[in-house]
Amino acid sequence: MPLPPVVTKINKNGVTFTSSVDRTQWTMEQLINAALRDVGNVLRMKMIYKLRTLKGFKKVRKKDRVLKSTMYRVDYKTNILKVGFKHNTWYGVQQELGTQNQPKRNILSETIQENIPLIIEIESQYLSSLTDEAKALRLAQESESTENNQEAEQDKLVL
Repeated sequence: MPLPPVVTKINKNGVTFTSSVDRTQWTMEQLINAALRDVGNVLRMKMIYKLRTLKGFKKVRKKDRVLKSTMYRVDYKTNILKVGFKHNTWYGVQQELGTQNQPKRNILSETIQENIPLIIEIESQYLSSLTDEAKALRLAQESESTENNQEAEQDKLVL
């Protein structure tokens, strides 16, 4: 969605009123989404690191599908970040919750609990830039472009 223009309204008395409410709301939404994307990316990378340090996952290529099973998703309408394992990955769910044959490892929940200060730091960095509109727009655009680059690098690493 492109940046909305500044809305200008003219009063009957010849007084010009300029409202930038739409533009500010759009900028805030973009910053929130960019912050959530960065938080999701950081949490996913930390989860992958923990998965790679597990016994049997270090140098075996067949185990890369476990690493591909980690994901994050930002719902842009409600501004909710979802981090977890992809649907129907038995190894992801079994490692998190544990079963009779698989011990409980809590990779997802421990990663999130350990990185709460980092999450707060990332969120505050984005939301503190609201004072400077140019900086806010640049942060939102950089986050979007780096996300695409990192996804391409991940695909190269996995292949």
